[in-house]
Amino acid sequence: MADKKPKTEEKTLAKKEAVKVSAKKLPGLLKKKYTQKQFEKKILKKLYIQDDITYVKSLFKKENVKGSEKLAIPMDMELTKKEVKRLKIIAKSIKKNKGRVKVGSFVAVAAVIALVGISVTFFKNQLVKYAIKNAMQNVFAAKCDIDSVRVEIFGAQLKVNHLAQANKDEPMKNIFEFEKLDLNFNLAQLLRGRFDAENIEITGVALGTERKTSGALPAKAVKQKVEEVKDESGFYSALRDKSGTALDTAKDNLTAAFAAYNPKNVADDIKENFKTAEKAKEVEAEVKAIVDTWKAKPAEIEAQVKSFQSSAQTLASINVNNLKTPAQIQDAISKITSAIEDGKKVKSNVENVSNSIKGDSDKVKRLSDELSKTVAEDKALISEKVGMYTSFNADTAKGILSGCLDSVAYETLGKYYPYLKKAVDYAGGMKNANAADSASKENTDKKAKKAKNKTSTGRLAGRDVYWKKDNVPKFLIERLAASGLGLEATATDISSDMDKRGAPMVAKGSYTTEKQVHRAGLTIDARTSSSAPLITGNYSGNNYPFTMDMSKAVSADGVPSLEGITTITGTLTADADYSFGIDGKLGMKPVKLTSAPLPNETADKLYQGAIASIKDLTVGAKVGFSPVKGLDLNISSDLDKKLMQAMQSMASTMMGEASAKAMAKVKEQQAKIDEMSGGAMSKITEFAGINTSLNNSTNKVNSMNDQLEAKKKELAGALANAGKNAAGDAVKNALGGGLKKLF
Repeated sequence: MADKKPKTEEKTLAKKEAVKVSAKKLPGLLKKKYTQKQFEKKILKKLYIQDDITYVKSLFKKENVKGSEKLAIPMDMELTKKEVKRLKIIAKSIKKNKGRVKVGSFVAVAAVIALVGISVTFFKNQLVKYAIKNAMQNVFAAKCDIDSVRVEIFGAQLKVNHLAQANKDEPMKNIFEFEKLDLNFNLAQLLRGRFDAENIEITGVALGTERKTSGALPAKAVKQKVEEVKDESGFYSALRDKSGTALDTAKDNLTAAFAAYNPKNVADDIKENFKTAEKAKEVEAEVKAIVDTWKAKPAEIEAQVKSFQSSAQTLASINVNNLKTPAQIQDAISKITSAIEDGKKVKSNVENVSNSIKGDSDKVKRLSDELSKTVAEDKALISEKVGMYTSFNADTAKGILSGCLDSVAYETLGKYYPYLKKAVDYAGGMKNANAADSASKENTDKKAKKAKNKTSTGRLAGRDVYWKKDNVPKFLIERLAASGLGLEATATDISSDMDKRGAPMVAKGSYTTEKQVHRAGLTIDARTSSSAPLITGNYSGNNYPFTMDMSKAVSADGVPSLEGITTITGTLTADADYSFGIDGKLGMKPVKLTSAPLPNETADKLYQGAIASIKDLTVGAKVGFSPVKGLDLNISSDLDKKLMQAMQSMASTMMGEASAKAMAKVKEQQAKIDEMSGGAMSKITEFAGINTSLNNSTNKVNSMNDQLEAKKKELAGALANAGKNAAGDAVKNALGGGLKKLF
């Protein structure tokens, strides 16, 4: 029992003995017999890991085969399964490693290169010249003239001599021309299907030069592609809303400002606000109805009064001295008493009519007062409006032209936004593609790593080989430089894949003339890892002739045109979601403002004198747009302030002339008010005539009655005296009853 081996040791020995296999299980490549030379060429030279070489060499033994010495793995050799597995992997590696240069592919590439070389030797220059010329004409829609093109494929160089690109809007002028373009490219990258321009030099650049022949293309050669502008960002929708509001504001401000200095407009405004016409019409209708009711009464009453007057006048004119007897006197008294009673009846009739008409009289008086008040208010309105016309209010000029500037800004944005959109589409597409490629590569790497972990073969550590990082995308201009008369410009890293290149595109340049200096910069950063704006641009220029005709944007009287020498500075940023921001400043000195004549002489004299006095101007603009927040425009200008001050100064010298014209308008308008109220006033006067007639009738009756009463009293006295002197008591007794009856 003491010499018995432990069970664990027995199991281990049994396991080791169980995994031994014969060398006959090896791949056929390793079961062959090789000469020393064959062994080195077919086996050892195709192994790149030193541990594998040493291990394989240790397995091959020398054998004598038909008198010659060969190397082979003895077939009676026993190997572990682990060793067999390793040797199978080595055999696969030997089969794969057939050499670093694929002869067939190399021959094919060499043949293609030779064919290309032979072909381009005869046609390269003309083909490239045609391609460049055609491309330029398609872009600029005008002729492109090129003296010569020279292509050196194996020298990796392209030269273009004297290129002139015509301006389609001015066919007798060039947009630009240059004397020479030298382009050096990487031939190795070109053979890999990549265009890598290591350096581009453009010299002798000139702008806006004259042409000897027209640069216009034949009509059939100009291909105009109408593209529907898609408004994915909502920019145009926001622009329409904002520009419409700005346009309305501009028109309203201008119309209101100049109407205050237009006599015709002042008169029209007063006329539209007059209440007299309507009130007079109302009063005239109501008073006419009243007049129609009572207009027959004065004649009727007058007839009664005349009849009464006719009979009473005779009685009132009786001469008492002509009455000789008491009987005659008594008869006269009786007639007078009867006439007095008739007079009372006529008076009663007149009073009844007067009492009946009293309510209508009060109504007519009220209507008359209302009409008088309305007339007074309208005349006061004339004074107020004319006062506005003859005294200038500085606040009137505020904001007159702000809406015009806004409208011009919105129109400019709408005109140039498509170009910005195309740039954003291109750069944003590049950035999105890079992001997609990065995500795809990351997923691929994860899958490969996962697969490697699952299928690890357990090979021995090999040698790490490091290659230079590939940072050349399919299209790359590493450096571009242009120079000419006053022009200096450079651009770097213009590429189709900024992630691969690892750098944004950066361009900057300046253009100097005898009087002007222009500087500009542009950065496009489409790297997925970058937090910078997709597009960043800046510009500054001085002594720039600048013209802005605001009347094209706003069709209203008084919209001026600006013309002057300008200094401009501005920055632009834009992102892939079409949001952008612009911050600019424009300083004009000297500046000249002109405007078409205004409809009325006074306002035109005031306005033209005011704008002519403005000699400098500063305008600032901040524009922001995002699909979420919409469009925001802020134009700051000292134009309104300067115009306000100038108009105030001009107005103070024009008040005398304006006042004289205004007073003429006052008299004219007051006459119109009197004319409008004339119909109603005539009816009121007519009604007043009815009242007057009735009052006159009453007065006549009263007067006649007074005369009769006086005559009656006179007769009564005469009768009393006659009784004393003539008849005595009999006569007195006879007359007593009559006298009592009379008195």
